[in-house]
Amino acid sequence: MTVDERIPLFILIATLPLAAAWHTIDVTIAQITWTPILYAESLAAFGLPLWVADSLSRKNKRMLDWNWFDSIAIGISQLTSLIPGCGFSTSAMTGGLLRNYSREAAAKFTFFIMCPVLIAKCVEFLRAPGFSAPAAGTDYTWLSFSLTVLVSLLTSLLVIGGILRHNERGLRSYTFYRCLLALSIGVIYWYRSTH
Repeated sequence: MTVDERIPLFILIATLPLAAAWHTIDVTIAQITWTPILYAESLAAFGLPLWVADSLSRKNKRMLDWNWFDSIAIGISQLTSLIPGCGFSTSAMTGGLLRNYSREAAAKFTFFIMCPVLIAKCVEFLRAPGFSAPAAGTDYTWLSFSLTVLVSLLTSLLVIGGILRHNERGLRSYTFYRCLLALSIGVIYWYRSTH
């Protein structure tokens, strides 16, 4: 099989651990009362492994080097994305860099394996709202829906391109951003709780 034929299988393998844990661990985590301090700690705590992985990784593997073992390793590393504040891309990128993939290859594979996860999330959330309203909504039309989808698609493509270009400079600034955001959340929470 060529790499193009194997990549979908690798995506499926990388998604299986997260799918298996979704309905078990996710329910337990959702029962925790997530305060702003816990979010801040999660932001800082899971940003540091990404920076360490980026610093220690040999980055000598490319997209053509994906294999079964690496897909399983990435899938296991994604389990931390169930924790609020960790972030799906952060956990997958950390796993890819720990397997010595280049930043570009790790980022691209991260975006690939996000697709089935996002589709599953969309299906889950679309089951919640009721679509049997007694009257049609005057504010919602097919035109507004189509424009929303188009703008979201174009914005996403621009953001993905920007992330891929920014990743080549290193992930230190992203780790700094996460720690700065965590510190800001902590300071705001402390200020509001004392005043």
